[in-house]
Amino acid sequence: MDNRKTKQKIIVQIVSLFISIGLWLYVTNTENPIRTVEVSKVPVQLLNANDLSKQGMALVPNQSIYVDLKVEGYSQDVYKLNKDNFSIKIDLAEYALKLGDNSIPITIVDTPSNVTVKNTSNLVVTVKIEEIIEPGEVDYKVESRIDVAAKANYYVAQPQINPETVTVSGPKSLVSQVKGVVVLGQEDNVFEDIVKNYEVVAIGDSGYTVEGVKLSTERV
Repeated sequence: MDNRKTKQKIIVQIVSLFISIGLWLYVTNTENPIRTVEVSKVPVQLLNANDLSKQGMALVPNQSIYVDLKVEGYSQDVYKLNKDNFSIKIDLAEYALKLGDNSIPITIVDTPSNVTVKNTSNLVVTVKIEEIIEPGEVDYKVESRIDVAAKANYYVAQPQINPETVTVSGPKSLVSQVKGVVVLGQEDNVFEDIVKNYEVVAIGDSGYTVEGVKLSTERV
């Protein structure tokens, strides 16, 4: 008897589950009620960031700026949404920015016509601004890292580099990572003088290339 009651109970639960799913599908597809959903991590595009250099400032590199949107619409519409359906921008030229954290309201430029963003009134992001190191403030003597293999019975003299120094500029946090400037290249079977332009790169403590800084010349 106990097994029979247990089986009946399980059957009732399964039937109830199917009924619930059926009702949900009916309401969703037939009634199509209005729902509110959250679209997470919609990216925010920053405009006119290069204009900050005129004020001796720059964006702190590698900032991830995004917002979460609460969107209302018919269920068939809102459940199809993703972050690519929205365009959000901030024109930095419109604000008096300062060094450090800046709280800036966003502007939603484009959104699907069949939904409504409900939390537009309190959408603010934090944009981090730092000092920019101007050209001429920091310079390094160029170090040769040209790998030269001389032909038999020849030897390699110390290379002469022109210009001998290169200026590094850009956001302060990146310039501070630079520990030197090197010239890279490779020459094999050398038996005469070579005059050639080589690429220069800024390097950090462990020899990695520091991206995002500007050099007064890219080749020497």
